[in-house]
Amino acid sequence: MSVVLRKLQLAPRSHEEEFIHRYDFLFSRCLQLTKQKDVAEDLLHDGFVQFTINRPDLGAIEDLDGYLCRLLRNLYYARLRLATWSPKNNLSLIDYDSAGMALRSRDLCAEIHVQQELLRICRYAFIRRATCKKACVLTLRYFHGYYPSEIGKVINGSALLVRRLLSDARKEVKGLLTNSFEDKDAATELPSELRKMGSDISDTEFLTKVRKALFLPKNGCCISSPELKALYNDSKVLNGKVLAHIVHCIDCLDQINQLRSLPSLSERQADNGEGREKPPRTPGGNGGPPNSSISGRTSRRLAARTRETFEHLPQNLRICVNGIQLCEQSVAAALNELRLTVNLAEKVTFVEIYSELGIRLLFMDVEAFPDGPMEQMQRVLLSDDRTLKAVLRFTGLLPVLEVVYEDPVLESKVPAESEAVCLRPILVPRFAQSVEDARPLREALKHVVTWSGDVFGMLARFFGFGQRFRAGWTTAATAIALAIALLIYEVRPDVVSAAELLDRSVQCEQANGAASTLILHRSLNLQEFAYPSANPISHKRIEIWQSPGRQLRVRRLFDDNNRVVAEERIEADGTARVYEREGEGGNWRKSRH
Repeated sequence: MSVVLRKLQLAPRSHEEEFIHRYDFLFSRCLQLTKQKDVAEDLLHDGFVQFTINRPDLGAIEDLDGYLCRLLRNLYYARLRLATWSPKNNLSLIDYDSAGMALRSRDLCAEIHVQQELLRICRYAFIRRATCKKACVLTLRYFHGYYPSEIGKVINGSALLVRRLLSDARKEVKGLLTNSFEDKDAATELPSELRKMGSDISDTEFLTKVRKALFLPKNGCCISSPELKALYNDSKVLNGKVLAHIVHCIDCLDQINQLRSLPSLSERQADNGEGREKPPRTPGGNGGPPNSSISGRTSRRLAARTRETFEHLPQNLRICVNGIQLCEQSVAAALNELRLTVNLAEKVTFVEIYSELGIRLLFMDVEAFPDGPMEQMQRVLLSDDRTLKAVLRFTGLLPVLEVVYEDPVLESKVPAESEAVCLRPILVPRFAQSVEDARPLREALKHVVTWSGDVFGMLARFFGFGQRFRAGWTTAATAIALAIALLIYEVRPDVVSAAELLDRSVQCEQANGAASTLILHRSLNLQEFAYPSANPISHKRIEIWQSPGRQLRVRRLFDDNNRVVAEERIEADGTARVYEREGEGGNWRKSRH
């Protein structure tokens, strides 16, 4: 028995276990730096995330205690230097990954309207649930805390589809918040709890109440477990009506969580709990007990914060050296590369890469040459097989930093599933919004025509009308009924998928280009609207040149000020090159397409 225990003690620990083993010791060091218990705990949790996300080689670290203390000290210095940079002032509330992240990042005492905006986003998602899938996906991500990879399992869709739906929903909500629109008629559709809720700065359970208000009471329409299994055995994305019911039914959603091996709603609420853990009373270290005294709640919060960083999808990358921001790059392609010269008066000690939300995705501890090697690298693995790599070289007069961010999901051009597009929605009456809705009505009209002919025949015989008069009345009634049926049939919408609509457009463009011996030029005006406002929020223009002889196509995108912001060149072999301008008056950047 003693031999087994000795082998277990000598077995190598994971990064998480090594950090938890020194939790009390590291907390005391953070408390010496910050002098505040809450700030010290937050700094310690940040250090845990960076240590477990970056996962340095433990075998190459001689003094792990010293390495972790240096990591926490550098993180603290980075906080002090970046205190003047506050991304929250330039971001909308919907830009954050979730409502919980938005509440943690905002100062509610100074911004009480944050809760009011959260309620408006919540009401939007509930009202729009029956008409578009993106509202259901937004509810899962923003309010219930589902990660993109988990949403893909819930809706039975690809990662690219989830991103597109979330992006479209955020754009629509951003326009809603900007235009200060309130749909008074739609408020009657809200549940009583959600309709009565108001902002309360002193309510620490505000977000929990919002989540509960989104669930509807049982109405007998729940989906059985065999039916759910049959839906997920199919490779198709869940139907919009089914998804709208599932997202707002607590029983069905928990059934899916169990079926798809996802955490239950109660576990998610426990992970998102508020409040802070009490600091340890006695600091430990290498000589401390093998098991740390942190509670299960702190352990869950550490895991949730690490998963939050792991699943985060950045739109911009901010590169910082020694806590000083040097540059920023937008993420617009599957492969994003950046190289810059580090021209600082001080010695390089650490490199950080943040997202636009201030989430640190990479931290690299640097030992400047000649104390360290001439080339140092740090690579981070993220969700959906994404990678972020930083390489620092001391081969020249000044250090050179290379940053590479790869996202293979962006290599896909079309989502796995697209929602139907209505070509003529304005002409469709409420009683015939689809062919399936109009078919029963047309069948009923056939019986009405037959019945009307019999009735007119009986009346004609009863009153003694002639055969000729009776035939005229019957013909007129039949013609009127048929005209009504034909009108209903003709105004039905032509429902096609967005992918099919794009394919038709491409085929038409290729056919017109092949039949012409001249250079074709087209100009398209592009306006962007924020639902439900009818006022456009942006005006852009697309210029297209096509040479059938050279088999070359060039597309250029102009902004409101008639400046070129992007260009695409498609060669004869089908290869495409995309050029984008980095910011206003910036340089052109080439990306793969």
